[in-house]
Amino acid sequence: MKILLLEDEALLRRNIVSYLRKKGFDVVEFEDGKTLLESVNLYDYDAFILDINVPNFNGFEILEFIKNNDPKMLVILMSAYTETKDVLNGFKLGCADYLKKPFGLEELEVRLTKALGQDESSIIKINDKYKYDLSSRELR
Repeated sequence: MKILLLEDEALLRRNIVSYLRKKGFDVVEFEDGKTLLESVNLYDYDAFILDINVPNFNGFEILEFIKNNDPKMLVILMSAYTETKDVLNGFKLGCADYLKKPFGLEELEVRLTKALGQDESSIIKINDKYKYDLSSRELR
């Protein structure tokens, strides 16, 4: 699974990338919305994880752009914006989930795998390095 991560906070971005890669995801990272929009083919990704408060184009604007081009694309928002109006706006624009910061990396993984439809009951753990997903017929 190829995931695009948009997060401007360097330490958090590194931690998320490291964690998701250890879990078998291919992660491409960006720190600002403009660079993301200028250099990405949206169709190269299975899902997007977007911080809302980033330089140039914010996460809401990126979400809206993605949904206008591919309404079925999976997008998870994450933000320190915890007011109900912000959460509702994210869902109104089409996000699959909304994570309020701070959050645990395991919580992000669970929400991502659920949103992707990867139910753990369809995963066969071969050893510490390999897992086989029966539903997608994918070895990770």
